Amino acid sequence: DLGGRIKCLVLTGPNAGGKTVTLKMSGLFQLMAQSGLHVPARAASIPVFRDVFAVIGDEQSVEDNLSTFSSHLKEIRWALDRVRSGSFVLIDEICSGTDPEEGTALACAALKEFMAKGAICLVTSHHSGLKNFASITTGVENARMVFDEKTQLPAFRVEVGIPGKSHALEIAESVGLERRLIDSAREYLSSQARMADRLIAELENMKGFLRHEKEEFENEKKRFETELAEQLKKVDEEKTAQDEQLRKAYQEAERIVDETREKCEKILREARAGMTLPEAAAVKGELKKAAVGVETAAKMPPRRKVRAPNKEELVPGAWFRLRDTDEDVQLISGPDAKGKVRVLLGEFKVTTDARNLIVREGAGFNIEKPLKPRDHSKFILEAKSAAKTEIDLRGMRAVEAIETLDREINTLIVAGVKEARIVHGIGTGALMKAVHEYLGSNNFVLRFETCDLRSGGIGATRVVLSE
Repeated sequence: DLGGRIKCLVLTGPNAGGKTVTLKMSGLFQLMAQSGLHVPARAASIPVFRDVFAVIGDEQSVEDNLSTFSSHLKEIRWALDRVRSGSFVLIDEICSGTDPEEGTALACAALKEFMAKGAICLVTSHHSGLKNFASITTGVENARMVFDEKTQLPAFRVEVGIPGKSHALEIAESVGLERRLIDSAREYLSSQARMADRLIAELENMKGFLRHEKEEFENEKKRFETELAEQLKKVDEEKTAQDEQLRKAYQEAERIVDETREKCEKILREARAGMTLPEAAAVKGELKKAAVGVETAAKMPPRRKVRAPNKEELVPGAWFRLRDTDEDVQLISGPDAKGKVRVLLGEFKVTTDARNLIVREGAGFNIEKPLKPRDHSKFILEAKSAAKTEIDLRGMRAVEAIETLDREINTLIVAGVKEARIVHGIGTGALMKAVHEYLGSNNFVLRFETCDLRSGGIGATRVVLSE
């Protein structure tokens, strides 16, 4: 993950969790590859660096008046003086061994300087402040060493995108430190720190849960797309059959009109030749029958020519008709890479598939003079008065919650509200999963994200709607 958008990776996690091993392995593999050696990995993408700087280990010296911290800073200063664009910098436990706040401040300043000179950095730390720095700084990313809380053992696996916990108390318990000492240590932890650790633990569990759910969602998405393609094919077949029926009906109407015309011409010829009274009565009857036939033919449905628009016709401002609802719409933009288009339906902007657009020729449809959009002012005013920027779904079953959410989202869209907060709680995670699946499938949802701690944390979701 290093070298692209990520210029610096801050690796955190428990002691004996594999941070230093990962650091040494990264530097060793890099030097092996640049020396022409095979790298012992299933697959690897390794660039060529101009320099590799490693600040790992303890170089303290009583003779040189160097403590652990001062010797560490001396090596960082040596690297800062020589680093350049294309350098790879590895620092273990950056700026540790001193006051955590001051150590964090020095570490952040040093990493910014390394990146400003064009270096790529991989560092390990236990400082919480450095985790926050990685979360808010462009080009810097958190990573963690996975720790199995059930077995209290490290998994020796790196996950990018989330900070790790130190698990110091859990490790102390696993090495046999007395329980009363551990309980006493927990009491010294501030409530904010405990909350942060609990949230990180919940996020770690949720990430595994979401990874599994994402796989299921992708499978469901593929199944839905397959079913959608089959349904669209079925609709096309039904439309073709309907058009064939209309064509046959039109031909039948033409045949009746032709027969009627021939009968009328025959009757007129006979009338000119002169007829007796009974014959005239018979002619009258034939004319009446012919009139009924013509009237019936006139009631036959007219033949409608329907076709899909070609690429040249798909220009903004063009008018089409929706295949599924038979509504007139005006094209706003598209189609995009997925074949989706944005259209204006009355006063509403709607996303649909380009295959749902048709060009209809004949009676009842005029591209040059489209139907005038309907007036929805009253409808919009009602929506604005009913729109809620906070949607509380707690206590509802998933089906009921999604029905409520769908109704509220539609009201927000009509009212023109761009943002709302959805409260679903934490619980087993089932309701949150259902809410996120719905939001991910709604074309009007621009993005959604978990709320910050002050707004409910992972028990609430912030949703932003598109125009």
